[in-house]
Amino acid sequence: MSSLSTAIVLLFMNTSGLLVHYTVFHKVVFKSLFGRIFGKLWLSREIAYLIQATCFLSSVVPGLMMFADLDKTPLYLKYLSQLIIMFAYISIFANFLIAVNRCCIVYTPLKYKTIFSRERTNSLVATSWILALFPCVPSMIRECLDVSVFPFGITEKDVQQLERENEYIKVLCGRSRELLDVSVATSFYAVTFIVDLFTYRKVLIVLKIVAQQLVSITTAATFNMAYFFGPIWPSREHFTLITWSANAMLDGVVVVLFTPKFFKSRSCSISMPNKEVRPVQNVDNKVY
Repeated sequence: MSSLSTAIVLLFMNTSGLLVHYTVFHKVVFKSLFGRIFGKLWLSREIAYLIQATCFLSSVVPGLMMFADLDKTPLYLKYLSQLIIMFAYISIFANFLIAVNRCCIVYTPLKYKTIFSRERTNSLVATSWILALFPCVPSMIRECLDVSVFPFGITEKDVQQLERENEYIKVLCGRSRELLDVSVATSFYAVTFIVDLFTYRKVLIVLKIVAQQLVSITTAATFNMAYFFGPIWPSREHFTLITWSANAMLDGVVVVLFTPKFFKSRSCSISMPNKEVRPVQNVDNKVY
């Protein structure tokens, strides 16, 4: 697949993803879709997805369009492309915290406010952003960027040359760097799947849990295929970029389609008569 055709597909996927995730962001911020506390976890997730799509559109897409020789890509575009990894981590961590939050609502409704208080939720969000920075530090090192192939690849020949000069490059760049990304992402996808599985056992009617996990499984499978088959797969970078963007967009579409009362305004819901609803039947719309 050519760089130009990949760029066109990425342009469509990330523009669509930007619109979808902004729709969710607008509902969370201005309509209090998920409440004040639970909404902070969703706000963190949507900000990460919005910045991720923006970085794709501002660095990866023009880079693929303008530079036939990707080794000649300017350094600032490489910096922008590495930010995508950081915000991908933040969205993964946010999905994990959302899954834990749902599980707590279902299994410990009386202790939920204590477990996810305003202060603790703020601390969890801040911690997730800080943790997302650590795996991405190697990507920002000048020595790694110099040997990187835009947008995410590494020239193994150059890495081997640098290994003789600097021992740290062996850890920070190359296949070990990719292994770190794949390991962390896959581990959190797996743990999130297990947590949502426990929630689903209690609440069989929440289709959003099923849809989100299908997207997560597809994403994890994509990353692992790209890692393990990379050495014998010339087009794996193009495949990874396209599926990555598609899965990010679908993760927003799932929320729009399967969140109860997503398209109803807050004013309409306030004017309706109050009805007693069990917590397990309204997991994602519980407001605190």
